[in-house]
Amino acid sequence: MRYFYLSVVFMFLLLSGCQASSTEGVIEEISGNVLTIAPAEQDPEEQYVLITISFNEQTRLTGAASDLTDLRVGDQIKVSLNQQIEEAFAEEIRVVNE
Repeated sequence: MRYFYLSVVFMFLLLSGCQASSTEGVIEEISGNVLTIAPAEQDPEEQYVLITISFNEQTRLTGAASDLTDLRVGDQIKVSLNQQIEEAFAEEIRVVNE
């Protein structure tokens, strides 16, 4: 029984360090090297949590934009995140405007 509890604690500690590997949404704000992203589909009667994601010149950009300076408020994006650091850091940003 003791090993069961140790296994549960180990799994909790292991999973508590995991972050989502990707996210998607619409760019609400660009401030320096930080994007603020909102859900792509929103109900005007609801409130949503905004996600902030850092990026730099090593972040790969694919899709409808060819350079990080091409990112605009309102762009719909999918972001692959680095799971090795504390903050959400974009390894790749894919612009998927329709």
